[in-house]
Amino acid sequence: MLYFIVGLPGCFGRWCAHATAAMVRKTRPCEVVMADTAAQLTRQLLRTGGGETVVLASHPGGRLHAALVQSNRNFVVTVDDPRYVLAELVLEGREFRDALRLVASACAVIPRYAASPRALVLGAGRHEAVAAAGMMASHFACPCDGDSLGAIVAGLPGPAGEDNRARAWWTMLDPARRTIAQDALGAYLGAADKPQPLTWGREMFLANDCPLSGPVDITGRARVLFEGPEVTLPEGAWRLSLETEISRAATEQEFELELFAGRRLASRTVRPERSGPMRAHLDVVVDDSVDYPLSLRLSTRRAAFDGTVTLVRATAHPR
Repeated sequence: MLYFIVGLPGCFGRWCAHATAAMVRKTRPCEVVMADTAAQLTRQLLRTGGGETVVLASHPGGRLHAALVQSNRNFVVTVDDPRYVLAELVLEGREFRDALRLVASACAVIPRYAASPRALVLGAGRHEAVAAAGMMASHFACPCDGDSLGAIVAGLPGPAGEDNRARAWWTMLDPARRTIAQDALGAYLGAADKPQPLTWGREMFLANDCPLSGPVDITGRARVLFEGPEVTLPEGAWRLSLETEISRAATEQEFELELFAGRRLASRTVRPERSGPMRAHLDVVVDDSVDYPLSLRLSTRRAAFDGTVTLVRATAHPR
C-alpha cells in the first residue's frame, strides 16, 4: 500500500509523512521515501522491497498526478507560506539557489494536486497536531483511536510551519536575495485565480556549474554559455523570454536557445543584428506529460573569436 503526501519541501510536509508512517506502523512495517517521478518511485520501491510505504513528493511530475487521479487514490496535500519554507531549507543547510528552485517548483504543482477530488488539504499552522493526524488517519483509513494519535504526535517533533526562526531569517534576508525570491515566488503569494508572470534573475542560472554573476565570454569553441532556472511551471500554456545584452563583437555570432524538461521541448536560432538588448522567446505547454523542471539553455553554434553575452533576466508569461 502506498500513502502519498504532496507538498512544499518543508517541516510540515515531512511531519505529515512521518506521522502517517507512525500510524501505519501500529499494525505493520512502513517506510518513508521521497520520490517526485514514476521512475524515482520505482527505484525507491525496489530498494525498500515494495511493502507499506509513505511517499513524500515535494515537486512531483505530471505523470504522478495523472496516475493518482486515474487510480482514485486518496492522498494528502500540504500547503505553507513559500517564504518560510525557503527559510527552513536554507537554515537546514541548503544553498539559496537550490532551495529557491525546490520551493518555486513545488508552488507550481501544488494547486493542481490540491484541486483533485481525492486530496485532503492540510495547512501549516491551521490545525492542532492531533487533529491533523486524525484527519490523515481517517483519509487513509488507518485504525487509530485518540490515545494512539496522541502518543504518535507526542513522539514526533511538532509541525513547525511559520516558526519564529523562519520569520526572522526572511526579515533579515539581504535585499538583493529577497528580490530574487520575490520575483520567483511572488505569483504564489497572493490569491490570484489564474497563472501570473514569473521572473528569474541571472543568479538562478549557471555557467560552467557556477552561479551566473556577470558577462559571459563567448570566445572559443561552440558550447553552452549558461542554463537555468530548472524550475517547474504551473499547468498551462506559457511564453518564456530570455533577455540579454550583446556586445558589438558578438553580433556576428549565431546562438541557439533551447528549452529542456528532461528532454528538449523547443529550440530556435537567434542572430543578433546589433549590439545591445536581445530578447528571444520560446512557447511551451505544461501538462501531465511534463515530468521535470524546465531549463533554458543558450549556446553558441560555432567558434567565436571575441564577444560577451550578459543575461538580464528570464520571464514566463501565461498565454
